[in-house]
Amino acid sequence: MEKNSYIYVNKLIMINEVTLAGNLGKDPEIHDTKTGSKVASMTLATTESFKNSAGEWEKKTEWHKIVAFGKSAEYVQKYLSKGMKIYVQGKIAYRSYEKDGVKKFSTEILSNKIIMLDKPVKVTTATETQSQPADSDSFSDMPF
Repeated sequence: MEKNSYIYVNKLIMINEVTLAGNLGKDPEIHDTKTGSKVASMTLATTESFKNSAGEWEKKTEWHKIVAFGKSAEYVQKYLSKGMKIYVQGKIAYRSYEKDGVKKFSTEILSNKIIMLDKPVKVTTATETQSQPADSDSFSDMPF
């Protein structure tokens, strides 16, 4: 057994990775780029429960801006809607822009993987919904 059990890393390793699971706050917004590929923008709510200093349970919800590109954006457009539970992996990105002469800042998650945690539901009428059959292979054509 070694006396000193530590690892020496001679190069600095930097990681920018985000993993989230939560509910979509609204229907995704889909845009086309100048080159014709799709971009999907959506908001994701993650909620945690904790005990406050008085010992009472509280919930705190954080909102995240998620962006998907290309085939992922097409998948989002086809399958995802408000309230659905999803799993997202990606990287955090910061950007700034000017609106009405005021500099604004935005934090976004640029997704590289999105997994639907709910089964898709197709609305057929205002009062009737029809879920996909359990043996449907609609999940087999997902790009990730």
